[in-house]
Amino acid sequence: MGRNRLKVAVIGCGAVVERFHGPALSTLVDLGEVEVVALCDPDAARLGAVAKSFPRAATLTSVSNVAATQPDLALIASPAGMHADQSIALLEAGIHVLCEKPIAARTTDAERMIAAAVRARRVLAVGLFRRFYASTRLVRGLVVSGRLGPLESAAIVETGGFDWPFRSTSAFRPELTPGGILLDIGVHVLDLLSWWFPEVRVRAYEDDAMGGAEATAVAALQVAHAPVSVRLSRDWPVAGRYDLRFEHGRIVWDGADPVNIQLEYSGPGADVRLAAAGAPRLTLGDCFRAQLEDVIAAVRGGSAPAVSGADALRSLGLIEQCYQVRTLLDSPWFTDAEVAAARSAAGERMAS
Repeated sequence: MGRNRLKVAVIGCGAVVERFHGPALSTLVDLGEVEVVALCDPDAARLGAVAKSFPRAATLTSVSNVAATQPDLALIASPAGMHADQSIALLEAGIHVLCEKPIAARTTDAERMIAAAVRARRVLAVGLFRRFYASTRLVRGLVVSGRLGPLESAAIVETGGFDWPFRSTSAFRPELTPGGILLDIGVHVLDLLSWWFPEVRVRAYEDDAMGGAEATAVAALQVAHAPVSVRLSRDWPVAGRYDLRFEHGRIVWDGADPVNIQLEYSGPGADVRLAAAGAPRLTLGDCFRAQLEDVIAAVRGGSAPAVSGADALRSLGLIEQCYQVRTLLDSPWFTDAEVAAARSAAGERMAS
C-alpha cells in the first residue's frame, strides 16, 4: 500500500475540505495511498486550520505556486467562478484534477476545461459525490433494468439551509459564485436525474433572485413524457424527498441517506428485490473517500473516473438552461409596490 504514494495538492481550504475531503485524505495518508504536498488558500486562517491535519504540506496563498510542489493530483475546492482557470492551469502543468461541483460557472468554461484535459492527457474528475451512494446506485440499477417500466412522474424537494458552516462570503458574491441554491444543491439533483434517465429537458424555471443569489427555486422538467417537478430552498424547513413513480412501481428516497431507499413494486413476475451495488457506504465521509479512491485509480490506471468532466457538463447545461428561461417566483405576500420593485430588480439581474 505504501508504494507510489500519489502526491496531492488541495486548492481551497473551506468547509467542504475541513469536513469531508480533509478527513478522507487523512485516512488515505494513513493507508499509504497519498501524500498531501500542498495546501493553497488566500486566507491564512483557513490554511492554518487545515494544515493541522497535514503538517508536512507546503502552505501557499497563490495557485501559481502549486505546480512547483510537483503534485500528481490537485483537488480544487475553490469557488465555482475560479474552477476553470485554476483547473486549466494545473492540467496544462501536467497535473490531474478533481474539481468540486459545479464543474464551472458556465458551460463554455467547462468545455475549455474538458479540452485542456484531453490535450494534456490528464484526468479531469468532478466532485458529484452522490453518485457514490449505494442508494443512488440502487436507483440507477432499477431504472436501467426496466423492471419498473417507464417513469410516469417525479416530485423532488431538496433543502440546503444556511446551517452550512460557510468559511467566507464567496458563495454570495456573483463574480465568484454566479448562482444560488440551483448551482449549489440543484447541481446534485440534476446530475442524478441525468445519470438515472437518458434525457432530461427544462420546461420552465422560476426563483426568488432579485439582484442576488436565489434562495428558493422551482423547476418544471420532463423525462420522455413524464413531468418532473423540482423544488429547492434554503428557507423551507422540510425534509428532502425524491418520489419517483413508474408504471410498475415507486421509489422514494430522502436525498441524504447514502444506503437506503423505499421501493414498491406492482409489476408482473417475481418481486424486485433490493441488492446493494457494492459494499454499502454508511456515511458521507465514506462516499468522499470512495470518490477519492476512484480518482486515484483513474490516475494510476489511465482509466476514466466515475464522474468525468463530460459527465458533469450535462447538469451544468441544465442549470444554464434554467437560468436562461428564468421568471420571478410568485411572492403573494408582497405588496404591489414590492412586487414592482422585485420585478425590476429581477429584470436588471437577467439583463446583466
